[in-house]
Amino acid sequence: MNETPAPGIRLIRVSGVLGGDGSARLLRMIDSQLMLASSGHRRLQAVIIDMEGVEAVHRGGPEALSHIRYACDRRGIDVVLAGCLGPLSTSLSLRERLRGFPNFPTAQAALAALESRRLSDVE
Repeated sequence: MNETPAPGIRLIRVSGVLGGDGSARLLRMIDSQLMLASSGHRRLQAVIIDMEGVEAVHRGGPEALSHIRYACDRRGIDVVLAGCLGPLSTSLSLRERLRGFPNFPTAQAALAALESRRLSDVE
């Protein structure tokens, strides 16, 4: 599911298993958002990936997140993760893969941080 909680910010909620088909769906969703933004149909400054509903991360999940970060960085779009601080954070290999991502306990905290930063950039 994806939504727009604030202008220029997309919130994508991921649930179940992130890997295989789930990773492919997430990549397609992000790609469609990037295409809409590059064609001028939608303003996109940041993406919040809410992983609170993710039960497990399998092969392909961390790689998909790395690709998302790369694709968004190339376009100057921020990518932040939310909800990774629970059971998912116990995996050392997953923590290493997610090291470069800003990580927030909830999507609401991520949104507040992005909006705060946007306000400070304007001032």
